[in-house]
Amino acid sequence: MGTIASFAGAAVSSKLLHFDDWKTENAIAITVSQAAGTFQHSQRTGGAIKRNHMGFAASNGVRSALLALEGITGAREALEGKYGFVKCHAAKKMKWKP
Repeated sequence: MGTIASFAGAAVSSKLLHFDDWKTENAIAITVSQAAGTFQHSQRTGGAIKRNHMGFAASNGVRSALLALEGITGAREALEGKYGFVKCHAAKKMKWKP
């Protein structure tokens, strides 16, 4: 839900800000880059956003720490759990066996 909601947020924000098609496409492309991290930026269509990935990651980490400080909780075993990050994104590549 969080990934798809990001696309909706970009689309709605683009509409509210009266973006033309070019700006809307870029807003959605930047959202894709932040949410899914594809390699489309390497296909001669512009890769300026790639240079921001580490900043996005750092910002997300800081925001997550601040939310935890305020008492917001996350899923237990978010990395190693049955449906956790490793199983969803890296288990086959790593031959993960918990």
